[in-house]
Amino acid sequence: MIALYFLGCLLRPICLPVPETLLVLWGSRQVSQPLALAVGVAGSAAGIAGMYLISSKVSEWIVKKLNCRKALEGFQDYIAYYKTKMIAVLFIIPVFPDIIISIGAAVSKISLPVFVFIAIMAKSVSIGMIVYSGEIAHFLCLEKWQVILTELFLVNIISSVFKIYNRGRERYADAG
Repeated sequence: MIALYFLGCLLRPICLPVPETLLVLWGSRQVSQPLALAVGVAGSAAGIAGMYLISSKVSEWIVKKLNCRKALEGFQDYIAYYKTKMIAVLFIIPVFPDIIISIGAAVSKISLPVFVFIAIMAKSVSIGMIVYSGEIAHFLCLEKWQVILTELFLVNIISSVFKIYNRGRERYADAG
């Protein structure tokens, strides 16, 4: 089961359209919580690095095929302004899937070691929150499903705030 869980975490950022929460909850039921956290972070980081490497090899093709040079310049400005903290937030708060973040980082020429380090730190937080949601629930005197639902609700609120902020920033930039 450990190998299957690792494989799922490895493939999810590359080609597996499964929500991280479902995969990690399944994995944490199959193995111990500490092992689910370690294997989940290792598999996710490896998959994210793999997608980055794939994307970096075909980055010019991606830019030409998707005709996204202007959007990419905006992404690069955004990352330059907010530095690497924004990448970590994007991994924790699912505004974009990991595959999009990996492609954006590769095309934006963010260094692989820095990107992987950020991914490991961010995935430790996001996967840790999922794996240990039962303990968090017990500490807060809630049911596990209530904690997960609350986390999803908070993530959606934060995601919406980011989207509203970005729209306002784009309008301000267009007006200026």
